[in-house]
Amino acid sequence: MSFTAHNMIPKITDIQGLVLLGGFILGYAGLEVSAVHANHVKNPSRDYPVAIFAAGIIVFVLYILGGLAVAIVVPQKDLSLIAGIMETFAIIFNKYHISWLIPFVAVLAGFGAIGQSSTWIVGPAKGLLITAESGDLPPLFQKVNKHGVPIAFLILQASLISLFGLLYLFIPSINASYWMMVDLAVMLYLIMYALMFLAAIRLRYTKPDVHRAYRVPGGKAGMLSCAGIGLFTSVFIFFVGFFPPEQLKTGSVVFYDLFLGLGVLVMVAVPMIIYHFRKPSWIKQRTDITES
Repeated sequence: MSFTAHNMIPKITDIQGLVLLGGFILGYAGLEVSAVHANHVKNPSRDYPVAIFAAGIIVFVLYILGGLAVAIVVPQKDLSLIAGIMETFAIIFNKYHISWLIPFVAVLAGFGAIGQSSTWIVGPAKGLLITAESGDLPPLFQKVNKHGVPIAFLILQASLISLFGLLYLFIPSINASYWMMVDLAVMLYLIMYALMFLAAIRLRYTKPDVHRAYRVPGGKAGMLSCAGIGLFTSVFIFFVGFFPPEQLKTGSVVFYDLFLGLGVLVMVAVPMIIYHFRKPSWIKQRTDITES
């Protein structure tokens, strides 16, 4: 890739050209988790928005620079969603005859991936443990090991990941298989974000006098504008996610949409079914475990 006006302007001729935007949005997913620490800063109404905007800008710059570095070095026909970073290092190191550094970089990248995975695995499991201890999940999910880690959630996560990993057996392209799993994750995220924006708008209108650590400026109009843009973006990207990207060979469009549609339905239906059939005894079980 060369820095020309033709290459710098995205080629968006139809809705399929916007599909990969969902993967870009995934890079920002999780910034809202830091809201649990908003009350820990001296001036939440000022410091927390500054921190969020700073984090967003840093992530944006790093993603753009990292993506451009890969696009410049790796030929387009050899680009891989999974191995793009290591391909870039391999090409650069081979160019300067220092290919012996590749294994060391691979080890460092592996440590980084492990650190990232541990955050994404244990973090949600710890959060769901609170839900289980509140009586919204069966007592099985309230059990922890001697380190306070919820065992059942980790086993469930490993089982689901292994199940989704079977997708590589049915899709000839590794890039397409990887993207379909990323796309499903993005769509589930967007459902949560849409509900979060709707809840924010509703609370501003129904509970306007409740003191909060941070308030979106501009009153009801400010909240409606801010959360409304987020809601529109979430719904739009969710809809676009059902279109296969033109840059990848995903095979049958029917299989692509069935995988995403059924995946979303199952992932949304399971917690709702569990919540519907929850029992009061689950709360008692939580109390027994806490006291022990």
